[in-house]
Amino acid sequence: MSKPRRVCGIKVLRRQSPVGAGIRADTGGPEQPVGFWAAHKHGDVYAPLLLGLNDAYRDRDIHRVTLLHCVRRACELSLRKLRMGMDAELEKRRFGASSERICMYVRTSDDYAGALLGEAVAKVATDRQIHQAAT
Repeated sequence: MSKPRRVCGIKVLRRQSPVGAGIRADTGGPEQPVGFWAAHKHGDVYAPLLLGLNDAYRDRDIHRVTLLHCVRRACELSLRKLRMGMDAELEKRRFGASSERICMYVRTSDDYAGALLGEAVAKVATDRQIHQAAT
């Protein structure tokens, strides 16, 4: 890897080959989009809610490209904060993200939904602990 470059004031690590190379339609790539996101904008906060990717292009770093476009879009809108969720921590760090501890209380009317939510939170916490122990 070479020196980091800046995207909207954020240092982004460069790769030897361009990220997402060959996925544009005008360069021989597919006609249909291979990734998309939906986001919510409120005040000075931009929060991507949903990220969809075509698995056929997984080897082309589509997830990283889509995250980069989210960052660029937040910059175009002159928003100060970008809330990227609680997964893919390593990818987000490459874009200069920092972690924030947030507490959330949830009340469900369905025990099954509550159990699923608890499992998801536990998995993220466990993955984070494993990642921190490895670094």
